[in-house]
Amino acid sequence: IWLIKKIDDSKFAVSTRTGGVLILSYTGKLIRIINKERGLPQVRIYNMTLDKDNNLWACSENGIIKIDIGFPSYLFDENHGLDGLAIETYSINGVQYVGTLTGLFYLPEYQTDILGDKHEFKRINSYDGSCWKILSYHGVTYASGNRGIWTIEDSLAKEIYSPENAASIYTMYVSDNFPDILFFGISDRFEYIKLPKDPKNNDQKIGKSFVFPEVRGNVHGITEDKDGNIWLSTSLNGIYLLRFADDDFANYTVTHLTEKNGLPEIDQNRVFNLENEIFIATKKGVLQQDIQENSSPDSLIQFTYSKFFGEIIYNPVTRIEEVGLDKYLVLGDSVFF
Repeated sequence: IWLIKKIDDSKFAVSTRTGGVLILSYTGKLIRIINKERGLPQVRIYNMTLDKDNNLWACSENGIIKIDIGFPSYLFDENHGLDGLAIETYSINGVQYVGTLTGLFYLPEYQTDILGDKHEFKRINSYDGSCWKILSYHGVTYASGNRGIWTIEDSLAKEIYSPENAASIYTMYVSDNFPDILFFGISDRFEYIKLPKDPKNNDQKIGKSFVFPEVRGNVHGITEDKDGNIWLSTSLNGIYLLRFADDDFANYTVTHLTEKNGLPEIDQNRVFNLENEIFIATKKGVLQQDIQENSSPDSLIQFTYSKFFGEIIYNPVTRIEEVGLDKYLVLGDSVFF
């Protein structure tokens, strides 16, 4: 170690004699390595100072080097082991997973004992095909794509379900109201499967599966409302609402919601649950479900333009993300905060 520099109340920087800078927390956790393999010239750092943005300015035998550690983002691309269009990212137990059109990747911990470690993503070779969705349920991580549903443990993948016709599984969902049930949307239908009690046990198989014949189209979004009803977003066929009587899968109703219910168009709509209210992101703005009498049938549900965000949004919207208490990012061809 050549030099130690405090960054803030949670971390500090260490300059090493062999070249490179370590960023560590005050608990000793290694946060980041900055060296030749990560863009830092192969030089010895003799002194460091911080600017107002908490970025490091380092003195070396070849001049001054600015290290942008205060910048809130860090780019990982094909130079860091990834391949294909990145679709999904998920973090669990300190492991970062990324799903792309060509496979599933994970980011291992820094290997401080390996000279020249580039800290890059590694492909999970036992996983086959694209990866569209990753989620965790009861300590087990699941991934889905165009080759079915898989369980993921560290760098190993095991296929547990393969759909008919090699259809792609674009989204998955689990609910506390339906224990051990995994809902998922496929290219042309909506299904659920009963998960085994111990998916890591090779002797246990997938239980009952069921296709909802009333749902047609590519389901790319699954949302649950405060009453346990399931809302399905499709790419080209509007929205479906599923109600289950007394959590009985054999006793359900499906309502297809389209332009007659207030949607501007039936394609590219996505449902969100914000503060226990249902909102719809559309190509012509953000809609909200009108309050209706309990006795009214679901076929009479109406959506109108929402003032939840302080002003009516008429621009195309693709996502609504909660970023803090009563703070949201509305994303589309414009960004609203």
